[in-house]
Amino acid sequence: MDKPTSSNTVAEIKAWLDAQGIDYSNTATKSELLALIPDDEEPTDTEPDTGDETPVDDSEPTEEVPDNSDDGSSDTDTPVETDPEPEPETPVYEPAPWEKMLTPDPEPIVTQPAGPTYTVQPGETLTMIANKLMMSVAKLKKLNGLTVDVVPAGRVLKLA
Repeated sequence: MDKPTSSNTVAEIKAWLDAQGIDYSNTATKSELLALIPDDEEPTDTEPDTGDETPVDDSEPTEEVPDNSDDGSSDTDTPVETDPEPEPETPVYEPAPWEKMLTPDPEPIVTQPAGPTYTVQPGETLTMIANKLMMSVAKLKKLNGLTVDVVPAGRVLKLA
C-alpha cells in the first residue's frame, strides 16, 4: 500500500505504520495516526546532496574596524557596539467574545425562597417541626416536595 491518506481506514493506517516500524497508541484517533506519517517533502539525512542549496554570497560588504594601533589612541581597546534587536513583546491573552459568554459569572445569583422558612435543627424530626409550627406533616412534606419523614439538619423548609 502507498502512503495512507484520510480515505484509508484506521486498520489500514495502523497496518502501514506497523510495516514502517512506527509506534502509535492503541487509543489514537484516525487524525492522530495520520499525523504520525512522515511527509515525503522533508529532506532526510539519508538523501544525497543534490546541490540545490542557495550559495552564500560572499560579495556583501562587511563592517571593517580600522586599525588605529599606530596613532596611540586608547579607543582601539573598546569593541564596536551594535544596537541589539528589540525583544518581541509578550502577547497578552484576551478572550474572544464567544469565550466570555461561556465563562460563568463570578457570583451566581442566589434566590431566597418566597415566604416564611424554617431551618431544621440537629435532632429535630419532621413531626416535631410540624407540631411546633402547628401544621400537618403531610402539608409540610407537600410544600417542600418531600417523600420521606427524615430531613437533615440545616435544611431550609418552606412554610407557605
